[in-house]
Amino acid sequence: MRLSLDEMISPRVAEGLRRRGYDVVAAAERETLGRSDARQLAEAIQERRALVTFDIRDFSVLAKAAAVAGTEHWGIVFVSPARFSRSSIGGLVSALDLLLSRNPDPEAMKNQATFLDSE
Repeated sequence: MRLSLDEMISPRVAEGLRRRGYDVVAAAERETLGRSDARQLAEAIQERRALVTFDIRDFSVLAKAAAVAGTEHWGIVFVSPARFSRSSIGGLVSALDLLLSRNPDPEAMKNQATFLDSE
C-alpha cells in the first residue's frame, strides 16, 4: 500500500516511513499546500495511494460522496487528534508503519475508510 499524507501531517512522517522502505509522499513536499480536499483525494486516487488525514469531518463527507458516486479510491486513513497530536512524529510513524506492514497489498484498503490505531 502506498500513502499520501495531506497538508496537516508533517513531511517528517513521510521521511520516517520512507526510511523504513515505504512509498509515501507528503503534500508539503509536493508543493500542493492549499489545494482543496477534493483535489487532494483525486490526486491520491490517480496515484493509487491511500490518503492519510487529520481532517475527519471533510474527508468523511468526500468518502461518502465517492461511495454514492461509485468512485473507487485506495483508502482514507483518519488520524484522530485525540490519539495523535500533529507534533507526534514518532507516534504517527510507528502507527502507520504497523498499518502498512499489516496491509502490504496495494489494494488492501481499496474503497475503505479507517481510523488509525495507536501503536
